[in-house]
Amino acid sequence: MNSKCLSLLLLATVALSAFSQEKPTFKPRYLVVPMRGNTPAQALSESQAGTTVPLWVYQTSTTVDDNIYTGMIMGNAPGTPGPNSVTTIPTYVIPLIVNLADGGHFDPTAPDPTCLNNLVPLTVMENGPLFQNSGPYKYGSPEVNLGTTQYHDALQRAEFWKIVGTSFLGQSWHTLWGMHVTTPQTVQVPSNYGITYNAGMNGGCGFLGVLNYYWLDGYVVNTLIPSLASQGVGPTTFAMIFMYNVVEGFPPDLLQDCCVLGYHGAYGSPMQVYSPGEFDSSLIFGSAAQDISIETHEMGEAMNDPTGVNLTPAWGHVGQVSGCQNNFEVGDPLTGTQNPPITLNGFTYHPQELAMYSWFLRPNIMMMPISGLAGDTGVPGWYSTNGTFTTTQSVCTAND
Repeated sequence: MNSKCLSLLLLATVALSAFSQEKPTFKPRYLVVPMRGNTPAQALSESQAGTTVPLWVYQTSTTVDDNIYTGMIMGNAPGTPGPNSVTTIPTYVIPLIVNLADGGHFDPTAPDPTCLNNLVPLTVMENGPLFQNSGPYKYGSPEVNLGTTQYHDALQRAEFWKIVGTSFLGQSWHTLWGMHVTTPQTVQVPSNYGITYNAGMNGGCGFLGVLNYYWLDGYVVNTLIPSLASQGVGPTTFAMIFMYNVVEGFPPDLLQDCCVLGYHGAYGSPMQVYSPGEFDSSLIFGSAAQDISIETHEMGEAMNDPTGVNLTPAWGHVGQVSGCQNNFEVGDPLTGTQNPPITLNGFTYHPQELAMYSWFLRPNIMMMPISGLAGDTGVPGWYSTNGTFTTTQSVCTAND
């Protein structure tokens, strides 16, 4: 072996050894960042003025505590007639190439021969059921046909089927993601703020990047999203930061306080809704993260709770929630529970199951958008997208 080859081999060995072999304490979970620098009233005013994403307001009393809960969801209100019955949310997918100081390299735009059969993660995502039509989606018993559409639109239609399934209120109602893809963006992560973990050492595949959550959010909000204004990214769009096998942890030890698989949030005035998430082929997280399951979770939550401050009666002791939680986060109660796989364009996808509006709100009477609508709003007898929840969640107390 010549000296040049020996030097390259030694360099590769050193780089590989730099990848963390520490046994991590992986706790896969998802987060929401409540809206900063704005208020719900101001965000609604901005939506009506066309300076942020489209929003509609719901208001319902609940059988739990007789309180009235008000919140906002992306799109136009269910039952909206005519040309406004279909809302397309401009969705900018931002492919983020992540380079770590220890040599880790995570590129969602490059083929992966090791963990993805030489497929390109970004292409797989683009061709999947979050952006392309699949189905028909059939929920409930007796079965209701929600149509052939995008996965999250099927969720919305199921949540409000009592309204949109009535012909005079317009079965043509849809809320869709309108996909745009920016040029790939590359970030060199400072050495203190990221680490590469060898997933293959723990029964997984390839490598996993773990970033400091606080550093990533600051970079996304203050640098990445503003830098893409010329490509169309801004408050009137949903900014989806798309990574490959990259998650977040918390200091001082990113691996021992890991892993945030994805999160969504909103900030500023006009309000910018955004979500960093990943396409996962590391196989480290089991059913909690497989290909599109993370983006299914976060995009569903961003659509149903774009401000991050839609409150509900307390629920919990289910999914990723060990105590009580009181917000309209459709993915959290079913973290780790998948819908049946969907095969589309030659790939088998694993979307996460999502909970529905009535499961959280346990409606008594809806005041908005339909005044006087009594009881549950969705597909009869179903409270999640694969029927795992067949009743509303019971009242949550800390001692449950």
